[in-house]
Amino acid sequence: MDLKRFVIVVVVLLAGLGLLVLSHLFYLAFTVMLAAALDGIEKNLTPPPALNNINLYHLNPDDRTKYGVQELPGSLSEALMELEKDTVLRAALGEQTYEAFSRAKWAEWDDYRMTVTDFEIQRYLETA
Repeated sequence: MDLKRFVIVVVVLLAGLGLLVLSHLFYLAFTVMLAAALDGIEKNLTPPPALNNINLYHLNPDDRTKYGVQELPGSLSEALMELEKDTVLRAALGEQTYEAFSRAKWAEWDDYRMTVTDFEIQRYLETA
């Protein structure tokens, strides 16, 4: 299974979801993980070597390249853009489910980006 694809799926499914909601979406997570795994098997992909005892957060860009560590989506919107391009996962979900899921997640992203956070208030308004 492609690790980047797996993480994108997890980010999209978990971003902003509470445990109650997550408990109702586990079947979507398993569906896309299974589809990604089967796609990897069909394409004879091999997983990257394990990076035991390496803290990925401490790697500089050169070390990440050396170890083959790819950048992952930094936000829900980036994860959704990656999901849009993934024909295997879209096919696994089915067009109707994918469209409904995508609309809901883009609406969630819009709500998030339009929200002024406590950090922004403290950083930009209270120190001005």
